[in-house]
Amino acid sequence: MKWTQTDRVTLKQLIKDGCEDDHLATFFGVSEPAIRRARQRFAPESLLFRAPRKLVASAKGPAAKMPNFVRPENPIWVGPDGLPREWNGREWAVCTSPGPVVQVAGEPAPTPSPADGAAAKQDPLIEQAKTVPTEFGSIPLDVFDGDAWTKIGLVADTHLCCREERLDALNAQYDLFAREGVRDVFHAGNIVDGYVPRINGGSVFETSVDGQALYCARHYPKRDGVTTHFITGNDHEGWWQKEGFNFGAYLQMVCERLGRKDMKYIGHVEADVELRCGEFVNRMKIQHPGGGSAYARSYKGQKMVESFQGGEKPAILVQGHYHVSGYSFDRNVHIIGMPGFQEQTIFGRTKHLRYEIGGVILEFKMSSKTGAITRVRPEFNMFFDRGFYKKFLPSDGELRGEPKTIITGQQ
Repeated sequence: MKWTQTDRVTLKQLIKDGCEDDHLATFFGVSEPAIRRARQRFAPESLLFRAPRKLVASAKGPAAKMPNFVRPENPIWVGPDGLPREWNGREWAVCTSPGPVVQVAGEPAPTPSPADGAAAKQDPLIEQAKTVPTEFGSIPLDVFDGDAWTKIGLVADTHLCCREERLDALNAQYDLFAREGVRDVFHAGNIVDGYVPRINGGSVFETSVDGQALYCARHYPKRDGVTTHFITGNDHEGWWQKEGFNFGAYLQMVCERLGRKDMKYIGHVEADVELRCGEFVNRMKIQHPGGGSAYARSYKGQKMVESFQGGEKPAILVQGHYHVSGYSFDRNVHIIGMPGFQEQTIFGRTKHLRYEIGGVILEFKMSSKTGAITRVRPEFNMFFDRGFYKKFLPSDGELRGEPKTIITGQQ
């Protein structure tokens, strides 16, 4: 319906006289929802109705044309929930055919007079609300930030025993761990490069299990007071694991025989680390998943978190394997994607895989009052490619060999 100026004036007058929506709908020949919309558009003040009064015997103006026009005796109150309520003698009950409203929606209901019935019974929720302290709605800071920071180190994909390894950057990362007071470092898999001729046969310079274990035990960074907890991946060193050989346990044994007590094997493919604060226990999962990289660096971590069952979700998920850095937060899980310590290999280039070099210093707070991880600060320590640091690495040429030079323009 198109409301003319005359219709609008008539509507306002009828509303002022206390006409109900069903009578207005009959008068104008429209539906009740259309009348309610018209109220909002042309008579918003209709929400502020006066107290009801009896209709005179001879109605005047537009009301005289209304069929069976009767004004209700009881007042109507629209509460904070938006529902019209009518006093039935005991309480304000929701009514389906509301008459004129006597007060602004959301304000307290008017107290009925003794003539309307028994005295209004006070709502117990209203009484309870009066006892709520004024500081309600503000989380005490000691619940969210009342505990000390915990600091750990994170590395992944070091791929020792291949020509693209970055021991220079890995040693620098451990120097930083020691300087920053890190005591526990967690390695997210692929500590050595393993050996499968068709994949990395052109990169590794030691192909045997014993040779790679000894090389790692002798060259993996060692710093006083720093312990490295490592897992094995499902590829590279995991290629031997698939044949039934536990390379992680073997590597720890070799390190211990060489006097190294700082290398601890904690699992194959993934391991859960308990985080304790007071009576609460949370979990950090160190993981080396399989599969190729995705189009977005956060995608694999998010899909992994989506696959966790409710009771299996860790508070922190650390993922190796993809060689790219990233942080995201999904389903209350802090997801940290780890870069590696290996430059791009020939195999990586053929698969269009991006390789980033670096480690992470992770700081977090766990509440002793709730057990929740309340604050997280991952610091990514990224390094450039080997050529950027060449002048600082005098032994680099011994590892990679001198490049072939071709003299052009000569017979």
